[in-house]
Amino acid sequence: MAKEGWSASTFEVQTAKGGRWLIDMSSPKRSEAMQRAEALLNLGKVEGVRVTELREGSNKEKVVFERISGAREKAPRRYGVERDGNRRVLILILIFELALVLAVLLDH
Repeated sequence: MAKEGWSASTFEVQTAKGGRWLIDMSSPKRSEAMQRAEALLNLGKVEGVRVTELREGSNKEKVVFERISGAREKAPRRYGVERDGNRRVLILILIFELALVLAVLLDH
């Protein structure tokens, strides 16, 4: 639960494999996500690791940690990265379809 006046955040640990980022785990605790990211790096079985923060009520995620094998740690970006543009389009299509179904049902 978030402190009063604060928005809740979810932290995702993502791993790079085959040029793609895959979600390994998510946690409401930044420290837990950072520990998992460090553990994955130490195992050496992934190409890279990053931790992102998604704040409740926002559709933007912020990269708080990113390291690619053999590279130095990247500084967090100062701008949000859209989480998934395709997902937003699918949601809009579903809303439109539901509106059409409701219009048909209300006409009867």
